Amino acid sequence: MKGYLFIFAAVTAWALEYVLIKKAVNVINPFLAGTVIFIFVTLLLTPFILFRRNEIQSMKKAWKNILWVGIIGALCNIFWLYGTKYTSVANVSILGRTDVLFTFIFSYFVFHEKIRRIALLCVPLMLAGIFLTSSVDLRNMDIGTAGDCMIIVSAFFLSVNAYSIKKAMKDVSGIAVAFANTLINSIIFSLLALFQKDACELIPAGNIVPFLSLVFCGLFSFVFFVSYYASLKRLPVWEVRLLCLGLPVLTFIASWIFGEGFPSGVQILGSALILLGAMGIILSNSGAKVGMGHLKRIKYIFANPRKWYLHGCPISR
Repeated sequence: MKGYLFIFAAVTAWALEYVLIKKAVNVINPFLAGTVIFIFVTLLLTPFILFRRNEIQSMKKAWKNILWVGIIGALCNIFWLYGTKYTSVANVSILGRTDVLFTFIFSYFVFHEKIRRIALLCVPLMLAGIFLTSSVDLRNMDIGTAGDCMIIVSAFFLSVNAYSIKKAMKDVSGIAVAFANTLINSIIFSLLALFQKDACELIPAGNIVPFLSLVFCGLFSFVFFVSYYASLKRLPVWEVRLLCLGLPVLTFIASWIFGEGFPSGVQILGSALILLGAMGIILSNSGAKVGMGHLKRIKYIFANPRKWYLHGCPISR
């Protein structure tokens, strides 16, 4: 029961992040916004590392893998923040779930994983959902808003980083990877913010609301990381990823409460197709584990290391 409470807390915090970031990047430079968020999260995660001396030693040994996690994570977050600025909160939450599609593609073409037929049928379903959600018009060669495209690119880097994260987690804990990831992102975003003309406008025109939105966003990011990893300790990874598909629903509700509007009927239909496709891919590749005891699940995962990538964790946000 605790595992489900933790994942609900994680997904709720994640949904609130989307709404708060949207409010902030509308008036604050995305690089500056990212700097504030990642510095705040890094500070909150620091005690978890300082009280675990073994973690610091492990991080030193795995610094190359951790560095790649941070660099790829920064690329993911750059497109994510700028995409959030130029599209709706609803589209950010649903198009971000296309990382499942990219992960599936990498598993099939790069890792040559055997894919079930039902998973192959889910691909056109998700593509149709992307077209509807992002308003793609093939007749006029209109690929939708720039923000939608950036979110899809962000999802691509998120799926790429799943491999780097899993590789790093062979030597260090998930919280340590999250700490290193946010620390590297803090440094990269700080350097990029220095080259922006509006790098010092944290409180534009005396409006403190955007800055407070970033602070609370950092707090909710911390809640997400802690709750997410707590749920992973209690639930199988495929089930956690499946429950994370409830994110768009909570985001729609939070967006409506905060006055960001509600998605159109076409967007809701597109969202449903993307979620159904993602659900089908996750379930089709976890079928061999369903019904197993916890010990058998562990044996299965270690006997099938490539499955780690297919069921990668979304911690490079």
